[in-house]
Amino acid sequence: MASDYEPSIFCGAATGLLKSVNLGKRSAANHYGPNELEKNQEIEQMIFEDKKLLCGMKNGGVKIFDTEKKEFEFPAKLTDDESSWKGLHSHNGRLIGVSSNGLIRTWRVDQLLKAIENNNNQFKNGDAKAFDSSGMVECESQIESAVGDEVKCSASKNNLIAIGGENTQLQMFDIENPEKGATFKSKNCRPDKLQLHIPIHFTSVILPPKSESIVCTAYGSLTNQSHELRVYDPRAAMRRPVKRIEWERHPIISSCSLDQEGHKFALGNVRGKMAMIDLRQEKRVRPLKGAAGSIRSIVSHPDKPEVIAAVGLDRYLHIFDTKTCTRKQKIYLKSQLNSVIIEPGAALERKVEEVLKDNEDEDKDSNDIDDQENENIWKELDAA
Repeated sequence: MASDYEPSIFCGAATGLLKSVNLGKRSAANHYGPNELEKNQEIEQMIFEDKKLLCGMKNGGVKIFDTEKKEFEFPAKLTDDESSWKGLHSHNGRLIGVSSNGLIRTWRVDQLLKAIENNNNQFKNGDAKAFDSSGMVECESQIESAVGDEVKCSASKNNLIAIGGENTQLQMFDIENPEKGATFKSKNCRPDKLQLHIPIHFTSVILPPKSESIVCTAYGSLTNQSHELRVYDPRAAMRRPVKRIEWERHPIISSCSLDQEGHKFALGNVRGKMAMIDLRQEKRVRPLKGAAGSIRSIVSHPDKPEVIAAVGLDRYLHIFDTKTCTRKQKIYLKSQLNSVIIEPGAALERKVEEVLKDNEDEDKDSNDIDDQENENIWKELDAA
C-alpha cells in the first residue's frame, strides 16, 4: 500500500452508502457506485478479505470496496431470493454467507472476483444493468439448517459457524463437513418460576477465538420481561445454557467479545443502552453511556480489543473505552447505520498535529479580529 495510506473505520448505512471515518483527522467520506445508488443496495454485512472490504447488500449481491483506491467495484449476484444477509464470513479462500431463511452457502473467492471483473467490463462497455442481467455465482456447498421463523444472527470461527434466530434453536455447523449436519443444537430452557414457556429467540451470537463456548443473547422469562446473555458449552452432554445473566428489559440485539478467552463482552439493546459484562463478575454490570436509539452493531478494535465502536439509529459512530467505561469520541454520519467494521491500524484519537493546526487557525482568526477592531478604533479617532 502507499506510504501515506491511513486505515479507517467503515460504517454501512441503510441508504446503501459506505462511510469511511478517519478519527485521526475527525473526517468522514461517503462512497457508493459504480452504478446508481438505490434502496436495495442497503449494506447489511461487511467483512475484510485480503485488505479489501466485502459488502453484502439487501438485493443479494456483494460488492468489493478497495480501501486504498477508495472506490467500489461492480457488484456480483450471489443469491436471488428475498432473504436478507445475516452474516458474511471467510475461511480458507471461501466466502460464507448466512441468509435469514437458514441457508448457509459457500463461494470460492476467486470465482467471486472473476464474476465482479466480468460485470465491471460489461458496465464499462455501457451496460448499466449488468448486475440484473448477470447470472449468480455458483456456490460450492450449501447447508439447510432447521429454521422456525427466521435466522437473526451468525458467527464463525475457523471452519465452524453458529446461527440462531426467532423460533430457531442455536446450531453449529462444520463448513468442511456439510453432510454431517449440525454438530451442536441447543435445547430450550426450562419454564420459568410461573411455568411459562421461555421464548426461542436468539438475537446475537459470538464464538470467542480461544474458547470452546458459544456466547449469545436471547429473550428471557416472560414473567419479568428480562433479556439474557447465555453461555453454551458444546462439549457438555447438557444442551441447555451453562450460564444465564439477565440484563435490562429490552431486547439485546448486538454484542461483541472484548478478549479472546471469552470472559468480557459488550452489549447493546433496542433502547440505546450499552453495558460491559465480565462473566467472572457477572453481578457487576458496567454501563457505557452516551448512545441513543437502537444499537445495531458493536465491534472491537483489532489491535486494542478493549476499545469498541458502536453504531445505530442515532446516526452517530461512538467510540468507547471499556476499561474506563467512558466514551472517547463520537462523530455524526447523517444516515441510519446498520454495521461497523474497524480496519487494523485505524486511529482512535485525533492526531496531535491536527489539534495544533486547529489551535493555530483559531489564534490566527482571533488575531485578525483584534487587528480589525484596533483599525476601526483608529479610524473613528481620525474622523473625530
